[in-house]
Amino acid sequence: MKIFKPIFFIVLAGVFFACNSTQTTATWSKPQQLPGAFHKVAVLGVMGNLSARQSFETEMAARLQKEGVPAVTAMQLLPPKRKQGNLDQLIKRLHHEGVDAVMVVSLSDVNRKKQYVRGSTYVSPRTHYSRFGDYYVHTYRRVHTPGYVKRTTTYFLESTLYDLDNEELIWTSEAKSTDPYSLKSVSKSYAKSIVKSLDKNSII
Repeated sequence: MKIFKPIFFIVLAGVFFACNSTQTTATWSKPQQLPGAFHKVAVLGVMGNLSARQSFETEMAARLQKEGVPAVTAMQLLPPKRKQGNLDQLIKRLHHEGVDAVMVVSLSDVNRKKQYVRGSTYVSPRTHYSRFGDYYVHTYRRVHTPGYVKRTTTYFLESTLYDLDNEELIWTSEAKSTDPYSLKSVSKSYAKSIVKSLDKNSII
């Protein structure tokens, strides 16, 4: 598999994800693109939150390695903080490290919603009675549950795969994760979803 473009990978900007699952919503691959035989794939992340960057890079690289794809995290090759500089120098550095493909992932949007869930009233049978009179008079009672506000947060992520030799895009995918519950869980779920999509589209 192969990858690259200017370096934007996971822009999570301090978001502490907590996701229970990730769904791939759309994919695209270069027509007639054959699976790449890459020597090393770099999973690159540029974000303000170093913990999030490390988690996503580690999980993605580990998942790729599990599928037999040589992969490393960007934090193994590049400084943890992004600096404005010569892109050619950066690409040269990656080539020097034996990298011929780059996985670029970005947070494209965050959607937060509030929804009021109305309360409800229903009748519930009494279960304890010893006399006919008690049963006849007090068989049912009304039970009321109050309304509440339900908040949901959905994160939209995009992954792109580039051939570093010619900087050509060969594959891209959009995914979403709703109401995450931990950083580790969302990075693991996301990596699993992306690599599954790569395999399904015969990219790896």
